[in-house]
Amino acid sequence: MQTLIVDGIKRDRLPWMADNAAAIGPNAYAFGDPRITADGIAALFRPQNAFANGIADYTLWGIIALALDLEAFNDEALLTATASDLIEVLSSLLAMTDTGGLLHTVKDDLSFPESGPGAIFLDWGVEVDPLRTPTAFQALWYWALQSAIR
Repeated sequence: MQTLIVDGIKRDRLPWMADNAAAIGPNAYAFGDPRITADGIAALFRPQNAFANGIADYTLWGIIALALDLEAFNDEALLTATASDLIEVLSSLLAMTDTGGLLHTVKDDLSFPESGPGAIFLDWGVEVDPLRTPTAFQALWYWALQSAIR
């Protein structure tokens, strides 16, 4: 932890939304520093015609991170500061759902190159079958919706 949660201190040295979300609990327990995770959310979550880090599921992690941050730090100021971004992101994601509520994202030129179909990047080595609906991605979508309700 520095001023942001940075992954791969010897490799890519970049902030990634999923890593930021995963670090909220340990940060709250070990350091109690709400600024580090809040700054990461603020830096990565703002919609700019693309997904967070160019990855659809990392955008879902951004929504989840807001709820985790609120739970860990009661940081209502962060929630207030990102409310319009949250609404914009949710609106764009809801426009990509089918009648059953499943989220079907699309990969474009702004997507992370290593992501699979739909700009989904669950983890290194995980290949998303373009002919199937990835359950892990839909579970994140459900968690993100529950987080947004909070």
